[in-house]
Amino acid sequence: MSKPYRNPKGSHSRQFWETAYDNTTRYQFYFNKLTEISTSLFTWENLPPSVDPRFLELCLFSTGCAVFFKDDVLSEAARLEGKEDYDKQGYLALRVMANGPFDVYNTPINRVAYASSVGKNQWKLDNTNSVLIWNNRLRLPSAYEAWVYAHRLENIDRDVDVNAAAQKTPVIVTCPESQRLTFKNLMMQYDGNVPIIFGDKDLNLNNIQVLNPGVPYTAAELQDLKREIWNEALAMQGVPNLTISKRERLVTDEIQQATAGTSACRMSKLEARQQAAEQINKMFGLNIQVSVNSLYTSGISDDEGNTVNDWLDPNPEDNGGEPKE
Repeated sequence: MSKPYRNPKGSHSRQFWETAYDNTTRYQFYFNKLTEISTSLFTWENLPPSVDPRFLELCLFSTGCAVFFKDDVLSEAARLEGKEDYDKQGYLALRVMANGPFDVYNTPINRVAYASSVGKNQWKLDNTNSVLIWNNRLRLPSAYEAWVYAHRLENIDRDVDVNAAAQKTPVIVTCPESQRLTFKNLMMQYDGNVPIIFGDKDLNLNNIQVLNPGVPYTAAELQDLKREIWNEALAMQGVPNLTISKRERLVTDEIQQATAGTSACRMSKLEARQQAAEQINKMFGLNIQVSVNSLYTSGISDDEGNTVNDWLDPNPEDNGGEPKE
């Protein structure tokens, strides 16, 4: 999902490609981080050993859907190899191409699982021998959200770099053509942070004009904006990340109101996975469970790094749920 760039012509092509590479690298950095966070939000329990939860979550993140089924050939091979848990072998959760016709709830009846492995890499399935796992209630991937926010974060990052660089050499020098090389060398020393710049006695400063554009320093505000967008990106992924500046203890209602949107995004994904787990357990006699990763259940902190549990009133019933003094 990197940006397309046209090949420019002229002497500035090298600078263009260096900038384009930096832009793409920044975008990929944020996209990868959001991917890591999104794919580690949920914990799958009691999955058969042949099912990779990491790959399952990557499928849901990138395509919005995966399919769970049992390959009898793999299960029989495990039995012939003398594996004690051969009855739990052969289950797979893979990428899927879902096809019609559809049932009354608009769920595809026919589906084809596919893999990149050598040998058999396609399985024709239907709703009698497989279960579709959706990423959320809209059945859409989370990659779209990560893509949008990665671009926004990348743009702000580059704005910070440009603004910070403008503070270093915010000057324009006009001089006669005969002295251009001399002052170019002087500016190279200035740009290199040379503490003392020497000039000979013939250096003429009468026809020199130095213009200061006066670029305002906005990097700090941009960093604050980037932090807000980052928190918004996490919220869209369902990760609690509220930053609290309030000094007194918070009541439960305040926390619930501030994190309601995050909880809704998370529940949309969690309930889609739980529904699939119930259908899998019913069809295959398993006991698969899925829940929110415990590391993401308390992500609220104040300016000093205290967790939300340190700021919530531990006994709200004693004083009507009001903050303690």
